[in-house]
Amino acid sequence: MTTIIKNFNLRNKNISFINESLVTFKPFLEINSRFDVKEFNPKILKKINLNELYSSRNILKKINIKNKIFFTTKKFSRISINDPSLNINLAYGRMNYLKQFRISESDFLCQGDLNFFEDYPTLFFDCSIVSNNKKKLFKQFSINTKSKNENLKINFNGNLSILNKKINFKKILMNETYKASKEDLIFFKERFESILLDENFFEIFNLKKIKLFLKEIT
Repeated sequence: MTTIIKNFNLRNKNISFINESLVTFKPFLEINSRFDVKEFNPKILKKINLNELYSSRNILKKINIKNKIFFTTKKFSRISINDPSLNINLAYGRMNYLKQFRISESDFLCQGDLNFFEDYPTLFFDCSIVSNNKKKLFKQFSINTKSKNENLKINFNGNLSILNKKINFKKILMNETYKASKEDLIFFKERFESILLDENFFEIFNLKKIKLFLKEIT
């Protein structure tokens, strides 16, 4: 049995989106959805209780979900973010994700997975930043740099404990000329946890804190 949902609209003071979904009930529940988000207030993320979600994780065994989320809002804070999208696939309690967006003609990409049935669920990430104009990108984050039109390429990966708010960087590479030492990785870990994970997990999306973190490490 399959149900098609088209042009479902939701609008309130925090979020506005249009949704289309294909829902299959047999032989098991499977949902394929597309969300076009018009308006989004990041403050609603603070209301999400991860411990409550984790306690209900057994429900996740029974459903398979494939979500494609596109954001058409023009600005988040004062930074112009272009073409943001998020793909989330959930099956048997394991989530795979792919997040992409652009800032000042610079490409950001993160992908990884999360197993909700671990005692301490850990988010694994593999991310990259590719920019043809480092100065223009840093200007968006109010960071002064003497560089002109230099290219910038950063690759980093690691894991993040979503309940314990701890992060570990496995590797950080920049322009294929810099590789973070063990001491550097510890420094990045400590600054990330003290700035971006000082309140709750979703503070990692707080652009003001991201700016502060970048200023600390550059």
